[in-house]
Amino acid sequence: LLAAQGRMFLQATTPFPRTTPAIASLFTGLQPWRHGSREIWQPFTHGTTLAQLLRAEGYASVGVSGNPAVGGRQNLDRGFDYFVEADALPDDSAESVVDATLDLLQTVETEHGLFLWVHLMDPHFPYRPPETLQAQPAAPECRRLMEEIGAGRLRMGHVEGDALGASTRALHDCTQLYDAEISNADLHVGRLLDTMAAAGQTEGAYILLTADHGENLGEDDFFYGHGPSLHDASVRVPLIVTGPGIEGGVDPLPVRLEDIAPTLLGLLGLPVAADLDGLDLAARFRGQAP
Repeated sequence: LLAAQGRMFLQATTPFPRTTPAIASLFTGLQPWRHGSREIWQPFTHGTTLAQLLRAEGYASVGVSGNPAVGGRQNLDRGFDYFVEADALPDDSAESVVDATLDLLQTVETEHGLFLWVHLMDPHFPYRPPETLQAQPAAPECRRLMEEIGAGRLRMGHVEGDALGASTRALHDCTQLYDAEISNADLHVGRLLDTMAAAGQTEGAYILLTADHGENLGEDDFFYGHGPSLHDASVRVPLIVTGPGIEGGVDPLPVRLEDIAPTLLGLLGLPVAADLDGLDLAARFRGQAP
């Protein structure tokens, strides 16, 4: 529904297929070599975050992270009035992240505007969609593979490199489980947006759905991970944007995660710093320019 209502970008890319550097680029409009985070867990050290800029404009800024690689230890809570760390959640499931978000939004004053950022951990290896998901694949080969890793009989490096062909044998099943995790994430993103809409919290809002990286499912001879590959599987990410003046349809031209912060500022009519690596594509998002 979100894609049908808004603009879907087919060639969106991350500057680095690791969580911490990618989110730092998303927040600051800077490339990793400039903001300082060049690997997962490494804090970013330079740049001003979108949350900081919007809080200065009077927005209530709220962040909820289901991933421990995105939080205060990486300086990614900068600018948020309210920030829920992954460690504070009962688990990293999409259900828990959305539950925590909705609970928090009941207590936040949003009269002067709301900047909300929510990070789901799934889909992500190990691929374990919740048992409550109705479309639950049997996927015995992939479940067996994850059991072997959990028991210490198989190292993740062996799995990623397809040692003895175990990952290839599990590929069909792991792809089914990965798709099921996507379906579950989709379900809870819909629940979040529907609940916010019922409370009048999405009226006139810009809504953006994207990811920090993709996932290799055998592409580039790399399985069930991301990071050491520059194949499209890891580097291309989804990007859907809706909101006032956003022209619907499909955009086939390149766009990058580092473009998002300056573009959102441009859409809101706020100044964009000239020294950012990202571009203000507000006019393009509105269908006013190539």
